[in-house]
Amino acid sequence: MQHTSTPSTITPAIEQAICYFLTPHRCAAKTWSANLPALTLQAKASIDWPDGESIPFVCHRLGSGPAVLLVHGWESQATDLWHLADAISQAGFSVWCPDLPAHGSSPGSMLSIPLATQVLHSVAHKVDHFHAVIGHSLGGAVAVNALATGLAATQAIVIAAPTHYGAYARQVAHACSLSDSDTTRMLDRLQEITGTHPDDIDIHKQAATLNQRCLWLHANDDEVVPVEEGIRAVTAWKHAELHRFDNLGHFRILQDATACHQLLQALARHA
Repeated sequence: MQHTSTPSTITPAIEQAICYFLTPHRCAAKTWSANLPALTLQAKASIDWPDGESIPFVCHRLGSGPAVLLVHGWESQATDLWHLADAISQAGFSVWCPDLPAHGSSPGSMLSIPLATQVLHSVAHKVDHFHAVIGHSLGGAVAVNALATGLAATQAIVIAAPTHYGAYARQVAHACSLSDSDTTRMLDRLQEITGTHPDDIDIHKQAATLNQRCLWLHANDDEVVPVEEGIRAVTAWKHAELHRFDNLGHFRILQDATACHQLLQALARHA
């Protein structure tokens, strides 16, 4: 995609909106329920990334067996997925669960989907092939983007993921009262900073290129990511099924026994 802005056209208001878009509110790191081995790995960022070109992050591991990559969402951390990680490991799988940069035990001040995608590719240097990649919320979008950029995995399990990164960037631009022309400059500057234009991270388009099977879990009353996003994504995916739930919102779905059971069934079915 062509750049339409230059550094001189990036106003303080645009820079403020970009900072707001990329900077999570950092919660205190939580400890795992068990002493688990953790690796400190490096992810490659773009040359313009504010935290540098090489970003360290922590990846937790538990269990043994076929490898499953488990990815948390925005302003969350690996320990928030402990219920799923424990169930998956008890079912006979090795779980790899990174704290994305600027989250949990990992350093950094900012995060983008392209950088988080590089985190998953860095973990993949330790694992030849993932039996599944599982992501919640932004982690689901990261998982799909990683598959679209070559991550080797048999299947995807996506939980309540936003499907269009550019749409969320535009929401931030609107909240920051940017004009249409400044919003365009913001998106182009995000491409320079992250290495990918936000509009290119679009699950509806990416799904059509993927051959992995997908189980998509979404609550009808999700207050963060409307279930309609999941419906559209699954319609575009060649081998996908959508399971919808009532009264689980955006986060309670992670603790729900039925959702966990369906996730484990999908893992076992394609083992």
